[in-house]
Amino acid sequence: ISVLGRGDRDKVVDLLTRHVDHLEPPMRLCGWCRGKNNMSPRALANAVLMQSQVFTMQFVFLKPMTSIGLFACNALKYHGHG
Repeated sequence: ISVLGRGDRDKVVDLLTRHVDHLEPPMRLCGWCRGKNNMSPRALANAVLMQSQVFTMQFVFLKPMTSIGLFACNALKYHGHG
């Protein structure tokens, strides 16, 4: 968003809307099924951008939290043995 839209999310959605023929519907329900196929081009672009942001947050937030948890377990010599 900061590169393509210079901080404006709507500009990025507009850009993706122009190239909607290259976009696939986003995954839903933890990847078990696809999203709606009858979405408008703008709604599809918005959903794809939201999914990208959620996937990015996995690395921004969850990965460091998992690493901290692993470090704490190793420091306490807890290896999951009940």
